[in-house]
Amino acid sequence: MNELVFLIIGPFLAALIVGLLNRWPKVAAGLGALAAFGFWLYLKMWALPAGAGRQTADFLGQTLFLHEGTRGILLFIYAGLVVLFLLAVLFSQGRKFVPGSLAVLGLLAAALMLRPFAYGVVFLWLALALATVIIQEEQAGQTRAALTYLLLMSVALPLLLLAVWLIETQPATLVTPITRLALMGFVILLAGFPFHIWVTAVIRRAPPLAVVFILGLVQLVIVVFALSFLQANPWLPRDPQFGQIVRLSGTAVLLLAGLLAVTAVRWPRFLGSLVLLNMSLILLTLPLPGSLGWETAVSLQMLQFAGLLLTAVGGLLLRRQSTTADIRPAGAPDGAVMTNRGLARRAPFSLALYLSGALALLGLPLTPGFGSHWLALRALAGGTAVWLPALALFAAGLGAFALFRAILYWLEPAGATAVSPEPRWLQAVVAVSLLFILWYALHPASLLNYSSRLAALF
Repeated sequence: MNELVFLIIGPFLAALIVGLLNRWPKVAAGLGALAAFGFWLYLKMWALPAGAGRQTADFLGQTLFLHEGTRGILLFIYAGLVVLFLLAVLFSQGRKFVPGSLAVLGLLAAALMLRPFAYGVVFLWLALALATVIIQEEQAGQTRAALTYLLLMSVALPLLLLAVWLIETQPATLVTPITRLALMGFVILLAGFPFHIWVTAVIRRAPPLAVVFILGLVQLVIVVFALSFLQANPWLPRDPQFGQIVRLSGTAVLLLAGLLAVTAVRWPRFLGSLVLLNMSLILLTLPLPGSLGWETAVSLQMLQFAGLLLTAVGGLLLRRQSTTADIRPAGAPDGAVMTNRGLARRAPFSLALYLSGALALLGLPLTPGFGSHWLALRALAGGTAVWLPALALFAAGLGAFALFRAILYWLEPAGATAVSPEPRWLQAVVAVSLLFILWYALHPASLLNYSSRLAALF
């Protein structure tokens, strides 16, 4: 079997083996972490042919391409999966999370490497359809989130498939229809208005680590695929209609994200507003010329993975201290035995971990996300709509206000609620993690340099 083909088939074989052990989720998660690390090590030690800078192989009668840029993206995804599967050993995410993620991984690798783009779109479609199994997990009777995701992805990808076919077979006189078709597909995949509803649905219903996988790693492949498609067809981002509609859709999501933040009374809605804020900036950077759009969009998406990971782990730890998800008094259900009032006094370290992820998604100064957000604001300021950075700052300000209001609520006296304090070992582990996060917040160049190198390789 060719090495490139193994990157597609290998995850399916690993998913089959892990799936046979899903009666023991912790064992399956540990084996999945070993498999993901094995794929990372296999690709890391693999030297591409000298001179050509890429390797090719035949797959289903088509050509697989692997160059340094694609390898860098896959290495990041493999490393992210190792972290997620190790966390799944500690916090069970159901029986389908680990084998489903491995199976999706093989399809994502095919979407990144397979050309022409039409075949990449087909495999991306299959990957997103399979991801609905991870979103649904074992929630009988609660299918709205999975169906919403599947429906919108099934609308977006045929549009892209038709657009790719028209580009490859029709003359340039069909520029306007092609632009509209491709644009609608990308707007849906990148959560543009009015198709943003799939993001909040996934956050509300999917297991926490599945949310990180879907909106962090899978979405990274979507961003890279969109950027690759636009780079291969440079006339598309230069089309004025493309820029106008992307700007209109992204602006609407920015405003909506701020509105969701200030009206949120529960964690899922508030986290959804922060993710939409970050994803709107990614959408707005798509038409940017050259490597600027690559570097900005990829760094924002990698930041989104890190921010969601921190909020997921913090949220899972906080579930041990509270049975509700309220961030202000109106969110507490009637007759609730325990609310989140006084949560900062009961679980200060776990809450600090959650807040570090939320602040990273907001991109405030002295947070891990400031570098990527500042890069996006500078890039948008150099475009035609100079008011976009001010609007993005306004939306981030609304999110910061909502977070500050929630912190005040969490600092209120807890009353007579009986809880167990955080164990010492947990406080020590979280404290070390927070120190690392603080160091990175003061030295944000590492992520920006990594995304810049990937942009140069593409």
